[in-house]
Amino acid sequence: MHTPFLSRSTVSLAMTAFLALSTTACGGNKDTGSDEELVPGVVLAGFNHTWLTLSHRVSMAEVELHEDGTVTSGMVGGDWSTGSDNPERATFEIRQSKVTAEGFVVGHGTVEVAVGPDGLINESVTIDVPGLGDAAEVTTAFRGFSILTDIAQNAEYGEYDPALGYCTKGFGFAIGEPTVSGDTATLQVTGAIRWAPAGEDDPLYEQRIPMNNAIPFAQTAVEVHYTVIGFDGTLTSASGNGSVDYPNGVYSEQPPLSATDLGLNLDTDGTGLPVIRSFDLNLDVAGDPAQGEYVRSYAVELADGDPLGVSTEMTNSSLVETATISFEGTVDAGWISLSGEATVESLTATGEHIVGSVTVEGDGIYAD
Repeated sequence: MHTPFLSRSTVSLAMTAFLALSTTACGGNKDTGSDEELVPGVVLAGFNHTWLTLSHRVSMAEVELHEDGTVTSGMVGGDWSTGSDNPERATFEIRQSKVTAEGFVVGHGTVEVAVGPDGLINESVTIDVPGLGDAAEVTTAFRGFSILTDIAQNAEYGEYDPALGYCTKGFGFAIGEPTVSGDTATLQVTGAIRWAPAGEDDPLYEQRIPMNNAIPFAQTAVEVHYTVIGFDGTLTSASGNGSVDYPNGVYSEQPPLSATDLGLNLDTDGTGLPVIRSFDLNLDVAGDPAQGEYVRSYAVELADGDPLGVSTEMTNSSLVETATISFEGTVDAGWISLSGEATVESLTATGEHIVGSVTVEGDGIYAD
């Protein structure tokens, strides 16, 4: 049974090697007797999360596309974000494809793991998807993630409150191609969460020493959500990598990397949908490669067009920017071109919410 990580009390240190899996499946042809009913399935096409006013430590970050097409957006930073007098707000944009086609089936799964100080995720998972064995082709896609620092820690961790989060050097996830036996798919889910200490250029450096001392021992609760897709058609894929140096100032301009910047060129012939196969968002502080940073935004978005539009970012633009940073983005994307009659709706949920987490309709505008 899938149980989300909600607070420090929900995870024990014994869970370092813990792995749980929840799965759901839908889509494809549903036998109703004399007629066939095509059931739509949903696939994530991108996310963008941005703090409204400042950059922050990362305490909780989450995005998830659910089976019913609703989406979850969540951001929590340090105490500057959660201050009771004027808590921070987050803006979000979450894209999805709603697909109805013969031979199209999807199964959604989640990996849960408590990772240690190395921040590495490498798990083999198995999921049963009704109808998958009848699909002409099978692939996988990224569906979302959750990062939560507010969990139990080792004695060596010290007195720092993990609910306040950490400075980061970025994160990334990859969903491997599956091997299929009947309706069962086996795949590898990998990723990395990179925490790093604040530098001496931080105006609150003295207050960050307990955080810096805790980071080498930090345990983090991570969820990685994925989708297994069975379809009739073809898959093409392409990967790209690019970097940009962002200035250090006051709300400095920090534009995202485009498909051109990444060198990613992916044709989108025919009716179909984009998929995120993997991504990595990496921050490097100029002159101090061991230093972490506060973040204002993070995003990987795929947009309709020919070739496919791609945008990715991780920024620290703020009223107080503590360091000049270099952002390196890596994205592996795919295009599924569907054979036969198919309908693909591109839906985008946008909105703004107070620090924390909300789940909203996948095709609307939300404001709390």
